Amino acid sequence: MKNHNLVKLKSGERTVVVPGFKKVKFSSPEVEVTGTREHTVTVRKRRQGKSVTTSRKVAASGEEYDGYAVEVYLKGKLIVSEIKALTMDREFIGKKWRQW
Repeated sequence: MKNHNLVKLKSGERTVVVPGFKKVKFSSPEVEVTGTREHTVTVRKRRQGKSVTTSRKVAASGEEYDGYAVEVYLKGKLIVSEIKALTMDREFIGKKWRQW
């Protein structure tokens, strides 16, 4: 999470019949991620009758969900794709997605 490298959490294929000029709703399996962003922990201690405050940074760990991508193919040809990015640049994610 610290270096913002994209990681494909899950992928799969599903065949869906879409009537001409219609919309179809479908769901995909849930993907769960856990992570902690970089943060600071402050501790207050008493030393020799004085209050002393110390802080330390805790590094980010785990993974963070940032979006999804869906591609629709017709006879092996890409006809439409949708990329939903929450915080990162859609164009960057699109380029990275194609590399996988």
